[in-house]
Amino acid sequence: MMFLKKIEAYGFKSYAEKTIINLDESFIGIVGANGSGKTNIVDAIRWVLGETSAKQLRGETNNDIIFYGSDGFLPANEASVTLYFDNSNKVLNINEHEVTVKRVLKRNSDSSDYFLNDKIVKRKDIIDLFLDTGLSKGSLGIISQGTVQWFVDAKPEERRKIFEEAAGVGKYIKNKNEYLVELEKVHQDLNTLSISVREYENSVKKLEAQSIEVNKYLELKSNLEKYQLYIAKQNYLHYSKKLIELNNEIENINKVINLKNTDLVSLNLSFTNVKEQKSKEEDKVSLLNKKRFDVQEKINNLITRKLNYENNLKNQLSSTDKKIKVAALSETLANLELEYKTWIKNVNTNKDEITKIINIKNELTNNYRNISGIINKQYQDLSELKAQQNFIQQRINDEFKNEVGVNAILQNRDAIPGLIDPLKKLITKVDAKYAKAIELALGKNINTLVVSLVNDAIAGIEFLKKNKLGVASFIALNGIKLNDNLNDKLIIAKNFDGFIDTADKLLTIDEQYYPVVKLLVGNVLIVNNIQTAETVAKAIKRTLKIITLDGDVINRGGLYVGGHNNKTFSSFTLKEENEKYLKGIEKLSKLISDNEILKLQLENQLTNINEQYSTASINESTSNQKINELKNNIEKIKTELTSLNIDTESILKQQTNEIIENLSKLEIEKNNLSNQISSQNHLNIEINNKFNEISELLNKFNSEILSLKDKLFVINNNKNVAEKIIEDANKIANSYKLTIDNINVDLKDLNLTNHEINEKIIKLKAEISTFGNINLKAIDDLKQTKEKLDELQKNMNDIQKAEYDLTGSISKIDKEVIKIFKNKIFQINQTLPSVFSKLFKNGGCELQFTNPEDLLNTGIDVIVKLSGKQIRKLNVLSGGEKSIISLSILLTILKTSKFPLVILDEAESALDPKNAESLAKLITENAKLSQFIVVTHRKETMVECDSLLGASMQKPGVTCMNKIKVKLHNDKQ
Repeated sequence: MMFLKKIEAYGFKSYAEKTIINLDESFIGIVGANGSGKTNIVDAIRWVLGETSAKQLRGETNNDIIFYGSDGFLPANEASVTLYFDNSNKVLNINEHEVTVKRVLKRNSDSSDYFLNDKIVKRKDIIDLFLDTGLSKGSLGIISQGTVQWFVDAKPEERRKIFEEAAGVGKYIKNKNEYLVELEKVHQDLNTLSISVREYENSVKKLEAQSIEVNKYLELKSNLEKYQLYIAKQNYLHYSKKLIELNNEIENINKVINLKNTDLVSLNLSFTNVKEQKSKEEDKVSLLNKKRFDVQEKINNLITRKLNYENNLKNQLSSTDKKIKVAALSETLANLELEYKTWIKNVNTNKDEITKIINIKNELTNNYRNISGIINKQYQDLSELKAQQNFIQQRINDEFKNEVGVNAILQNRDAIPGLIDPLKKLITKVDAKYAKAIELALGKNINTLVVSLVNDAIAGIEFLKKNKLGVASFIALNGIKLNDNLNDKLIIAKNFDGFIDTADKLLTIDEQYYPVVKLLVGNVLIVNNIQTAETVAKAIKRTLKIITLDGDVINRGGLYVGGHNNKTFSSFTLKEENEKYLKGIEKLSKLISDNEILKLQLENQLTNINEQYSTASINESTSNQKINELKNNIEKIKTELTSLNIDTESILKQQTNEIIENLSKLEIEKNNLSNQISSQNHLNIEINNKFNEISELLNKFNSEILSLKDKLFVINNNKNVAEKIIEDANKIANSYKLTIDNINVDLKDLNLTNHEINEKIIKLKAEISTFGNINLKAIDDLKQTKEKLDELQKNMNDIQKAEYDLTGSISKIDKEVIKIFKNKIFQINQTLPSVFSKLFKNGGCELQFTNPEDLLNTGIDVIVKLSGKQIRKLNVLSGGEKSIISLSILLTILKTSKFPLVILDEAESALDPKNAESLAKLITENAKLSQFIVVTHRKETMVECDSLLGASMQKPGVTCMNKIKVKLHNDKQ
């Protein structure tokens, strides 16, 4: 039989040139000297059929398979081998009469290319094609000395593979292995599906629970929506109306402020005019004083001239000449009488001036005393205000001074990421009339630290412990659990006059922090006085703490605390009071500053008028003294003139009075200037009074405008509150995809007040907040999850059926394999004696199962009985015996299995000539059914071959093949 028709090789090992080897006989021998490359033919066949181990092909790397060059030949870039098979008997499972298999490997490449009938395929396709032909890797189609030795040394379980190949169960085992892989995948899929099914079953349970929670949550949200929309609409309507009122009020106040500002402009203009007039009149006084000074200078000059004249006159009076003396006396008398008259006139003028000065001085003194008293009182008030403000500021600064732990946490905020603030800082407003009661209700809890999470509270406590920084109280928002069990008691308490509300309703705090005050003081009742407190306490059986507006307390169970409380300020009103005092201090400081300026002006005016009074008094005293002196001198001169018996009148007319007349004129001018100065000072006082009056009016106007602005500030705050509430109402409406106009919620049938509805909203929010994270998709997720679970269970059923089918198929294959395998061993044992007898004259050989109960896994033992020896196993025989017996078994396998191609690679080299000849004859017998290619150097084998292929290296490193027909045997043709 001919199966492998031809081999084409190029660049494979020593085949440097394209080499074509025709194999057109059934028994072909390959001969040649050692190193000639004869075994490379066997390597080429094995390589094309899928061998990947370079060592199995007698190399180290893939590049060793490619011709690496020799003298006259360059290295090949690739190795290529093609096998041509005759498939007319359909040995190979392919619908072609001729089959070509080719493999190509390029230098330095990690992978080869396989071709089947010139079409590129995978290595697996080649291996599957030759399965059960004896030519697949590790099967019996290629026998070498190594194969024989392996057969001898192999364990029974390893040896089994040859017999499986001989039995032709490779395809079954391949299918079984594929089924097993598929079954393993099925098991994995089944396991994965089982896990998924369990997860989805758990998810269904979880989602069912969540769906119940979602339904409850949605019901609460629906009620909350209804209540919030109703309140939003009510708030919008109420505060829209309120906003119109506030805007009107703002407009009216702005009108008043504008009018006052207009009046203020006019008043400021008047103030400026008076101020300018005041400056001008003061300039006039200054000018008059300068003129009076100039007149006084002139007077002084005339007096000097007069003194000189009088000295001359004295000299004349001392004259012995009677006529000169009389003339001198007469002139002196005339001068004295003229001077006397002038001084008399000056005295009268001076008295009038003193009277005016005294009146002005008295008025200025009274004004000065009044303004000094006002300033002293204002300084006293300012000192008291500052003391109060300092006290309040100290209270604010020492807010947490005694709370060591709280202070430590606040100074190390980064240590507690979830820290929000002390409760005191989160409460934004408490009405002053409730402040004392609320502060008592909260007690030490007012400094409780509010945090986001329970873990934050624990972290804070650990921080204080670790650093030994005192103690603090914490409340975690996510840990608050509210139990509203006050309804019955509140209903009872509300029936009493004087009941106000629970403490949590009487303070303002951000909505998200409301649960904190609800927890701490939601069960504390606030009433107007101790009598009401006692009445309510009896009615609710003293089960709740009750606090009055004055700070009296009835504790649960009946403990009474009360009396006079000296505490002036509440913690909640400290900042408000501080602002009030600061504004008062600023306003009073401004008034004091203005009054100090006025006082300084009065002081200057008093100083000036005192100077005038002092000057006038001195002038009066001097004038009276001068008059008396002149009067005496006149009398003396008249007496002396009488004794001289001279007519003085005629003499006087002859004397000059120029100096006296000029002095008189200057004195008159000086008095006139003094009168003008006095009048001007009086005018200045009137202007100052007018200036002060306008200043007071300005202060009053500014104070009124400031008061109006304060009122406007309050109204604007109320407006902002109203706008914020309207904005919040719109936000609530928008959050429910509505506008205010589209809200149509009627709660009249519930007969609830807005306050009660707000309570319900707070309660609903608190209850909703206990839900934590809600999976709003739970209902849809539950439906989808159930559908997915049904799908998974269906898939699981399908996979379980597939598992059953695969298990059945594997079981069927196992049964078939056992049957075929058992029959093959039986067939080999039947044929083995005839083959064995040709190699051994006496004795026998048999194959036995090592585990007959498990034919799928049993090993194969070889039991031998040689002549004169006991029955033994193969591994205890001599080397020669082992080889002969192994070859006889292998040939028996070949004979019974009818492999299309058998390759022997010097397998008989260890046999003696006789056994080698017997083996060659056996091969000849079997060559009718199988094609044999034998690499040999034994003559006994060569003579049995149909033809011989001779390998030689006529060129260094390059194999050359020559073929000859063998006709050395009589039966050969």
